[in-house]
Amino acid sequence: PQLTYAIAPRSVDAAGIDPGHIVGVAQPLPWPGKRAVQRKAAESNVRVAESDLRALRLALSATARQAYAELHYLHGALRINAEQQQRLTELQQATSGRYRAGAGSQHALLRASTRLAERRRQALEFTARRRMVEARVNAMRNRPIHSSVPRPSGWSTLPALPPIAALEGALRQSNPRLLKLQAQGRTAQLNRELAALAYKPDLRLTANYLGTLPRSEYRTQVGVMLNLPLGQSKRRARPRPPPMHESPGWRPNSGSRFSTWSRRWPSRWPPTVPPRRCCSFIEAIWCLWRVRRWRPRWPTMPAGVAM
Repeated sequence: PQLTYAIAPRSVDAAGIDPGHIVGVAQPLPWPGKRAVQRKAAESNVRVAESDLRALRLALSATARQAYAELHYLHGALRINAEQQQRLTELQQATSGRYRAGAGSQHALLRASTRLAERRRQALEFTARRRMVEARVNAMRNRPIHSSVPRPSGWSTLPALPPIAALEGALRQSNPRLLKLQAQGRTAQLNRELAALAYKPDLRLTANYLGTLPRSEYRTQVGVMLNLPLGQSKRRARPRPPPMHESPGWRPNSGSRFSTWSRRWPSRWPPTVPPRRCCSFIEAIWCLWRVRRWRPRWPTMPAGVAM
């Protein structure tokens, strides 16, 4: 219900006149089924938002899992790299001792040194990648990028996958993208129904108490308001087809006498009238008058021009 109150300002302090006021109550009654469709459309929009939220959560979860998996791999790679550096350092020392004693070759010493340098370079790359992943994890947790990230624990045993039929059923029931598309389709259908109901009239019950008249004529008014959706036909909103000369596929006949004369004597050709349907009676009369007042003056055909 809607309550309205109005007062006449000049009648408040006027002598011999009671303050004039109007009190009204109104109750709108929409067309049957309109509110139900609006409620269903709102619920469908909520499902779309829930699907977006669920998809965002799944994406964040997948990103976090990938980051921790990469972090686990980098920690393992650094551990293996450190062991390789230790073995290559021992090999380099042994090869250097044999080379000094004259029992080894310089090629073996250079190869051991090269492999050790390669492992050190890989350690630097793994360390840089680990810091980047840790910064990404801290950003997802809304923490400073230089904060320490605990080392990931060992991998848990993954359960066996269910049959393909069960996976397809779960995908149809819980996939957020599919649920979002279904909700959007339902929302579009409800909006179409709501647009069709918008052309139905709505009822409005009103009750007013008029206090602006003399006290002896105070009275109560009860009425009904009904809106008439006139001039809102769907056919008027339909776009018109373009004129023939503006159509993308329209081409004049280059071999006809019309096109030949229009190219040779463009100033003597009648004014261009777009070949489209007139939208009113006045425009039709104007087009007929314009064509009738033009009197063609055919030029003399030059020699050698075939008709």
